[in-house]
Amino acid sequence: MINLGVGCSLEDFKDKKFPKDFSLINIENPLYPGYLEKYNDKDLLFIKKLKEFRYIVDGAYIDLNPGTNEPKIRKITKEKVIESIEFAKKIEAEEIIFLSTFIPFINVEFYEQGWLDESKKFWDEILEEEKKIRISLCFYQNLKEENMHIPEEIKNLLENKNLCTMATTWEDKPYLSLMNFTYLESENKIILSSRKNSRKYYNIQKNKNISLLVFSSSDKLSATLLGTAETIESGNAKEEQYRKTHLKKNNMPQFILGDNIGLIVFSIKEIIISNSQDQVRYISDFSE
Repeated sequence: MINLGVGCSLEDFKDKKFPKDFSLINIENPLYPGYLEKYNDKDLLFIKKLKEFRYIVDGAYIDLNPGTNEPKIRKITKEKVIESIEFAKKIEAEEIIFLSTFIPFINVEFYEQGWLDESKKFWDEILEEEKKIRISLCFYQNLKEENMHIPEEIKNLLENKNLCTMATTWEDKPYLSLMNFTYLESENKIILSSRKNSRKYYNIQKNKNISLLVFSSSDKLSATLLGTAETIESGNAKEEQYRKTHLKKNNMPQFILGDNIGLIVFSIKEIIISNSQDQVRYISDFSE
C-alpha cells in the first residue's frame, strides 16, 4: 500500500473532504504567525476526532531565529519552538518539522558559520529536553545559487582558463589586475588570491562591486562577469577548503600560500558574453 500525505491547515479540514487514500496529514497551522496564541480546545478536539489519519506538524519558524546569539531573540524563539512541540504532542502527532531560517543573501563573512554554530547549540538543547516526539530539521540550500543557470559554453570557459583580468575601484579610481582564478561550479563562485597589502585587496575591502574578464582566443569568446567580492579572513570555516581548491587548479603557491596572502571569493551577479561577430548577450542576476 502506498502512503499518501497532504499538507493543509485546519480550515482545509473543515472545508474539504479528504480522500480515504490519504493516510498522513501535515498540519501547517503552527507555522502561521500568531496561531499558537489563539488556537483553542475546539481545534484539538476536531483533530482528535479524525482517527483515520496520522499527523505531522510544521513548527513555528517565520520571524524566529535559532541561529542567533542575541539573548532576547533566542529566548522568544525557544518559547515558540516549545509551544509548537506542545501543540504537536497534544494532537498526538508522530513528528514535528522546523524549517530553516537561514538567509542566504546576507553577504557578511561571519554570518554563515556563526548561524550554524548557534543553531547547533540551540537544537542540541531542544533535543536534550524533548524526547517524546520526533523532531526534524529542514535546512534549505542557498536558493539563489541553486537557481542560477550559467550557459555551458561559459562554464567550459571558466573551467578551462585560469587567468582573468579583475577590475576594482575606490573613490572613482579604477584599477586592473591580472589574476589566477578558480571557478566553483557547485557554488557559482570564483576564488582568487592576492597579497593583503595590495591595492586591489584594499579596494575590495572598501568596494565589493568588481568585474572579471575571461577570454578565449581559440573559441573567440569572452565573458565579463559582474558581481560582488568578499575577502576571507584567516580562521574562516571555508578558508582552508577554498585555498586547497585554488592551489589545485593553479599550481602557483607563491600567489596562494602565505600569511600575507588573502583569499577573495567572487559571487557572479551578471554575465556579458561577446564573440568575434560582435554578438552580445546579457544574463542578469538570475534570482531577481
